[in-house]
Amino acid sequence: MWTRKHKKKISLFFLPPYTPQHNPDEYLNNDLKRNVNRKHIPLTKSELQGNLKSYLRTLQNNPEHIKRLFQAKEVKYAA
Repeated sequence: MWTRKHKKKISLFFLPPYTPQHNPDEYLNNDLKRNVNRKHIPLTKSELQGNLKSYLRTLQNNPEHIKRLFQAKEVKYAA
């Protein structure tokens, strides 16, 4: 198993079944929901897709923004 082979390099944290406050993905999801349509409210599915791709490109070019999502006390374990 990969985890056993690399146990000196990693730490595993087991979370309860549904704890969004401890899930780093939820911080990214919330950021995306808050910001994806900030510049332009979509009226069609293709506009929504365009907004999404544009915002994801912005995130891709801004690793510091992603790092800040991991500064919350509840998800620092994942940083």
